This record gives sequence, structure tokens and C-alpha cells, in this order.
Amino acid sequence: MKTKFWFIFIISFSLVINCKDSDNELPEEVEPELIGNVIYMRGQSLEMAMLNSMHLKNYYGNALYQTRPVWSHDGSRFAAIDLVNSAEASDMSLSFEIKIVDISNGSITHWRIDDSKNINLNGPLTWSPDGNTIAFLANRGSNKVLYLNTQTGDTIHTKLSLDFDSMITALAWHPNGKNITVNVNSSHSNFQLDNHLWMIEPYGTKLKNQIFLTSRNIVEYLDWNSDGSQLLYSHINDDIFIINSDGSGQRKIPDIFGHAPCWSKDGKYVMFTGIAGTSGSTLIFGIFVTDTDGSFKKMLLKNAGYCDWF
Repeated sequence: MKTKFWFIFIISFSLVINCKDSDNELPEEVEPELIGNVIYMRGQSLEMAMLNSMHLKNYYGNALYQTRPVWSHDGSRFAAIDLVNSAEASDMSLSFEIKIVDISNGSITHWRIDDSKNINLNGPLTWSPDGNTIAFLANRGSNKVLYLNTQTGDTIHTKLSLDFDSMITALAWHPNGKNITVNVNSSHSNFQLDNHLWMIEPYGTKLKNQIFLTSRNIVEYLDWNSDGSQLLYSHINDDIFIINSDGSGQRKIPDIFGHAPCWSKDGKYVMFTGIAGTSGSTLIFGIFVTDTDGSFKKMLLKNAGYCDWF
């Protein structure tokens, strides 16, 4: 009888201990399922791949290295900046073109930008929500916004009236179609920099709705999420920030190092060009993805960057 009692006691005690150990076990992290198409640069090659098979890619010719190709809002086309061979240019000088790729049939349209040879190559193109127009910046310091008609190739120039020590460094068309966000960088005599976000109407020249940014480095990339509630901004090889549309909630994504960020379609994740191995190991350049609080981070593709995600 005593033997039976102790046997039952030992089994019961073991079950209790096992239950406690089970309660203390941390749940296994489940990697999120990432879907969609990514366009990116690998050297001077313009490529596209699906997120679940990044080793398989489509090649769409060349584009300028360190410039970011950008999806149209419906994901049917993307655009990139390329250099026109000087031998093909009428005045034997450098000239640029915007190439637009239709992924449904692979056709590529080339629009020569002869009247603005000095495109600001450090900032991305930005599509109007209806897909009829692409806006981009002229050479740095000119404070010109250029608009390309994607059907005819015609361009319209607008010049914003700014102080002599200010310049536009980045732009992004708001999803509502009514405004374009521009970053205006102002320098001071003590070499400090201030960044402000402004809204302009398409083809307009007047700034409105100023928002001060906490980052003092030159902003070169802006990207709105799909509903226009949050904006990403970054500068070369540094932190990536998120800000709400009203200017509140300004914060950097922790524990990442990169630039040229873009949103996932659902607004839960951010893709960017970054570097792994910054703690003394071999540096690896590539495309990364993170969630908005920095708790999840993954390298997607080595030796590639300047991506956009749809």
C-alpha cells in the first residue's frame, strides 16, 4: 500500500514540474510569410524577383547604380533612371532617360530627358496614384520638380521659391493624389542642418503644412504607406525613421542600419538597403526586411539594393 502511495506521489510531482517547465518555455518565433514582387539593382542590372523565390529573377536591362526603381501604385509597371549612351545623344553629352517597364508583357518604354540632363540621382522617382505622371527632382540646388507624362513623354518644370540656403532633397506623392511631400533641407552658418517636410500641390510652387524632422542629416528617400497614414524617411547609410502624417510619433526603427526604405503593401514591414556584419565581421551589402519595431530582421538578397516592393 505504501509502495503504491509513493508511486502515485512521484508521478503527480513529476507532472506538476513538467507543467511548470512547459509554462516557462518561450514560444518559438514564427517567421512571417512575406509575399510580393521586389524590383532592385544588382550593380547596374535592373532585376525583379518574387519574395518567396528571390533566387529566380527577371532581368530588365540596365539602370543607374544607386538609384531606386519605383513601382506604380497598382503594381502593373515600374520606372527607373538610366544613362543614355553619349554616342546616342544629339549633343554628345550625358543625358538621362526614364524607362518604364510593363510587367504584364515585359514591354519597356524609354523617355529621354534631354531638357534636364542633371537629374537628382540621390532621390527616387515618385508616381502619381493614377499612374499618368512621374515626378522627380532636377539637379540639386535648382529646387525644380519635374513631371513626366507617362503616355506622351512630355515634361513640365516647376520651380519652388526657397531661401538661398535651402534645397529640396527628396519627394513622395501622397496616396490621396492631391499633394506631394517634399523634404526641404536648410543649412546654417554654423554648418547645422534642419529638415522640414512640406506639402505642395502637383505642379504647384507654394509650400504648405510644415513638419520639422528630428534628423539633421540630408534626407534622400521618402515613402508613404498605402493609406497615407505613415511616412518613411532616411538618408545615406544611417537610421530609418517613421513619422505619422500629422507629424506625430516620429521615431527611428531600432537596431537597423540602412537607407532607401520602402513599405510592404500592408504597412507591417519595411524593406531597405543595408549592411550586415557591422560588429567586426565581414561586411555584407544587401536587401533586408524588418518590422516597424525592429524585432524582426532578415537579409533577403546579397549584393543587391535600392529596392521597391509591391
